[in-house]
Amino acid sequence: MKWLWVSSVLYWIALYATFSTISVQAERAAQFALFGVGIMLGFFGAGLLLARIPIGLLATRINRKLLFFVGLCVVLAGNIIVPVASPNPIALFPSRFLLGVGAGFWILSSVMFVEHHDDKPKATSRITLTYALGITIGGLGGGILANIGDWNTPFWAGTIAAALAIATLLPVRDMVEPPAPLSLREFFQLSRQPQLLMVSALGALMFFVLTATVLGFTQNFAARLGANPLWLGIVYFAMLAPYSLTISIAHRVRSRIGADFTLALGFVAGGIATMFVPFAGSVVILSLLQAVVGAGLGLVYSSLMWLAIKDTNHKNESMGVFQTIYALGFLMGPVLTGRVVGTTSLEAGFFLNGSLALAAFAAIAALTLLRGFSVRFRRFPRLE
Repeated sequence: MKWLWVSSVLYWIALYATFSTISVQAERAAQFALFGVGIMLGFFGAGLLLARIPIGLLATRINRKLLFFVGLCVVLAGNIIVPVASPNPIALFPSRFLLGVGAGFWILSSVMFVEHHDDKPKATSRITLTYALGITIGGLGGGILANIGDWNTPFWAGTIAAALAIATLLPVRDMVEPPAPLSLREFFQLSRQPQLLMVSALGALMFFVLTATVLGFTQNFAARLGANPLWLGIVYFAMLAPYSLTISIAHRVRSRIGADFTLALGFVAGGIATMFVPFAGSVVILSLLQAVVGAGLGLVYSSLMWLAIKDTNHKNESMGVFQTIYALGFLMGPVLTGRVVGTTSLEAGFFLNGSLALAAFAAIAALTLLRGFSVRFRRFPRLE
């Protein structure tokens, strides 16, 4: 399975190679208004939203290696379309959509890798490392390459990474039979479970904030502070490094303080740091704030993903529901924030998203306290 591990790293690099520069490219090179930038970024969420449940259902019906191969081809197409169509800026829209569709295939490589190892926790940690490495290398590398070349250079890098991911997938053999597929009735029953819905709703709110700021308008704010493409990569890396770190250690935090307090801690850290972004007077201070945001949201994402699948044997389908609902955040975050910043100011977008993260913290804290004080609230799902 070593080749699947390598292929997974390259897959994440291909997905994230353009994230650190795309919003600034859309505003400056393509001359989009900020609302247009938000709509373009939202196309990623639209692709993920439409694709994730069908992928989850197909994963138990057809060969998973073949399905992941298709996903890699979609990621390759999402990257190469922009430089091939250059200088037509409209290509940015189908590019984000295809990359969003491609993002829905990640669970296949993860499940395949874990199922082929006897030590499941160790295998899970190893395959999670591919995500951390891939997004970090892709995010920082994209900024460096755009600084050396032009705005299209990260897309060429993503194309090459996707092609190498396809090549390294070829020797992989999926020797484990997937579990029996759920019927549509069973799937709808699964998708209505209260805890899964609550966790997914929190995931949608988290990704609303993440895609609107860190994966979106934070880069435009950095550009206004004088950041060149290299610094855009550094600002992005400043968030991704602690984000990846806290994803990998979140299970230790949960074991000490519980999932509910871990989620509350992550949301409050991310919310406060986001509210302070408009007061950053330099890209260095902005990078420090992004590190806090990344650390907080990493705790949130890892905990929500664990809660979504911990009590079910149908992990593909549960993850499909989780990803589909949180894809609403991917879609609505940049679009609605783009509308706000387009009609008011860029700073207003950070106040909005910081407030939403703090609202999530308040909701988790209130529900936890109410469950302790009143029997009526104990019927609500527990975040543990």
